[in-house]
Amino acid sequence: MGSSIAPVGPQPHAEAEAPAPAQTLGGPLPGGILSLHAATPRPSGNLYVLWYTGAADSSTMLRWYADNIDDYNAMGIRINWIPVPTPNAPAYDASCFSSFRGLVACSAPGYRARSNSGASVLARNANAYVAFARQQRLNLSDWILWQGKSGWAGSASLSRDAGRVAPGQSIGMGLRQLAGDLNLAALLQHTHWIAQPGLSGNRVLYVFWDPDCVYCHYDFVRIAHTLGAIRAANPTLSIRWVPIGILKANSLNKAAQSLGGYAFMRRDATRYDSRNESGGLIPTPDVDPALLRQASQNTRIFHAMSLGETPTYMWTVGGNTQMSFGSPKDMAQFLRTIR
Repeated sequence: MGSSIAPVGPQPHAEAEAPAPAQTLGGPLPGGILSLHAATPRPSGNLYVLWYTGAADSSTMLRWYADNIDDYNAMGIRINWIPVPTPNAPAYDASCFSSFRGLVACSAPGYRARSNSGASVLARNANAYVAFARQQRLNLSDWILWQGKSGWAGSASLSRDAGRVAPGQSIGMGLRQLAGDLNLAALLQHTHWIAQPGLSGNRVLYVFWDPDCVYCHYDFVRIAHTLGAIRAANPTLSIRWVPIGILKANSLNKAAQSLGGYAFMRRDATRYDSRNESGGLIPTPDVDPALLRQASQNTRIFHAMSLGETPTYMWTVGGNTQMSFGSPKDMAQFLRTIR
């Protein structure tokens, strides 16, 4: 879905006006830049997303995030939205920029302003943001910003699926850049997982697994059939399967069922349709809402930390998180090295 107005960067205002009050954030922008966020208990990282007036993609991303706030709160990630003007944008009331809830309401289809009282707020924000962006050498067409170890950076691209903006992947793209300053091991602790029976070592390997992924299926079967050899080669190893849903419309439903226990994962494997690359679990409208929420949270964490390939293997060594993407060619040798 393309933007109705292509973002070309915020438009600075010629008149000198008093700066808008700054918000106090964990990884703050300079004073004078207005950013809006929902309440986030104990945030461990901040990501900033530009909300371009009149841009359909901005509204789509914001509304999607509003529906999935709990997932990011559980990860300790606060998403901050910076409202900025674009040429020929429609009018907005000042109340749109007084709170996160107000911004969401003004992103709803059919919103009509009662006045153009928001123009002065946007103008002040544009002036403050443009000055900051130029100082930090940021691109004025950026969509997403983060403060990394080497300073502020941004991305001007969004992920798309079938031509439409993909909000989860787009935000995840920014989170992967921010990840260098986050404690990835702590994020892994927020995942919901199923332990591999027969392995109980203290070196934990996390496997992000989609029930419809054919390579995930092959790896699950390979591991299940060689547990004795794996344990003998690496007695320190344990494996935690982290179900996610990204490949098909019903993958998340199946992932939620899988969180019911290892028996559900085994059922998915024994009934797997390799020809159609479809997991053996049957989607059901009666899946436990709590498990559905856990599978959704796993999926957000996956987007935040990986490159989007399944299976993804993750483990920590000396406080540093290591990753391996895709199915290992020699599974036995790969598992032997996870120490």
